[in-house]
Amino acid sequence: MPESMRAARLLESGSELQVQEIPIPDIGANDVLVRIAACGTQDGDHMLIQGKLPLNLLPLTIGHEPAGVVAQVGTGVRGVKEGDRIFVDPSIACGNCQFCHAGTEHYCAAYGVMGMTHFQPQGAEIFQVYGNGGFAEYMKIPGNNVRHLPDDLPFEQAAKLAFLGVSLKGVERTRLKPGETIVISGASGALGTCAVMAANALGAGKIIAIARDPRRLERICKINPQTVVPLSTRDDPELTRIRELTGGLGADCYVDCLPAIGSELTQTCLFTLRKGGRAALIGGVTDALHLPYQLFMLMEVEITGSVGFGRGNFDRIVELMRSGVVDFSNFVTHEFPLEQANDAIMTVIEKKGDPLGVIVKP
Repeated sequence: MPESMRAARLLESGSELQVQEIPIPDIGANDVLVRIAACGTQDGDHMLIQGKLPLNLLPLTIGHEPAGVVAQVGTGVRGVKEGDRIFVDPSIACGNCQFCHAGTEHYCAAYGVMGMTHFQPQGAEIFQVYGNGGFAEYMKIPGNNVRHLPDDLPFEQAAKLAFLGVSLKGVERTRLKPGETIVISGASGALGTCAVMAANALGAGKIIAIARDPRRLERICKINPQTVVPLSTRDDPELTRIRELTGGLGADCYVDCLPAIGSELTQTCLFTLRKGGRAALIGGVTDALHLPYQLFMLMEVEITGSVGFGRGNFDRIVELMRSGVVDFSNFVTHEFPLEQANDAIMTVIEKKGDPLGVIVKP
C-alpha cells in the first residue's frame, strides 16, 4: 500500500480543481478504504464548485458517485473483505435518530453527501471525517456505506447507477400505474434519460419526453419507440400537444428532471396534468414555483419531491441493469483521467460532444 495518492481537490470556492498528492487516509475500526475505479460527475459538482451549494469543508476532494475495490477493512466491519467490488453509497447521517432508524436517513439533521456537502450544522462533525469523495485514487468510507457489485457489472456503469436509482425512486413517488401516461421534463439529460428508462421499466403506457433539442430527443426514443413520444419545447413551447396526446384530459404523472434553470417549464408541465395527477420534482431547479391554490384544491393535483435513491433500492437498481430491463450499456458516453476532472465537469455543463453519463477514472 502506498503512503500517498492523487486527488482532485477544491481549494477555494469558484476555483478549478487542483490535482494534489496527499496522504492516503487512515481508517478506523468501522471504516473501509476503497481503491476508486470510476466516479461519475454531474451538474451538482459544478454548482458546488461555484458556491451554489453549501461548501462546508475546504480543501475538499469532490465526487459523490464512486465505485471501486475494497483495499482495507476496519476490524469492526463485517461482511466486507479486501478485493470486493463495490459501489459507495455517498449518503452519511447520524445513524441514531428516528429518521435513520426508519431508513429515511435523508431526513436526518446530520445528513450529508460524501464528496459534496452537508446541509445543516448538525452534519459538520460526520462530514469532517467522511466528507472527501471519489475524485481520488482512494477514499475512506463508513463500512455501512458499502454496496456490493456483481462481477458482471462494469465499474463505469456502476459509477452512474445512482442516477437510475434517483429516477426510479422519483417515478415511483408519482405512483405511476402500468399503462398510464407520464411527462418527463429535461428528458435528454442524464437524469431525465434515466427517468424515461425507469418509467418504461415500470410499465408506462406513454412517456412524453420533453427537451429543447429535437436531435437529442431522438436518442431517447430508442429506449422504446412504441412508448416514448418526443416533444421539443422549440417546436411547442406551451406544450399544447400533450392535451392532444391524452385525449384532452392531461397526463397522469409528471417527473421534473430539469437542472438548475428557471422554473417556467416546470410550471408549464405541472399544468399539463389531469385532475388528480401526481408529480415528483427531482431535478435542480433553483427558482420559486408560483402555483394557484385551485391547482391543489379543485384539481387535486399532488406534488412531491424526492431525493436520493434509498438504501433499500440498491439491489433492485442493479438487477434492472443486469437483467437488461434497463439497457445501461451505452449510458456512459465520456471518460476522463483524474488530471482532466475539470474538463469532465465542463463537458456536462457545456454539453460538449453530446454527453450523457460522464465519469472520471483515477
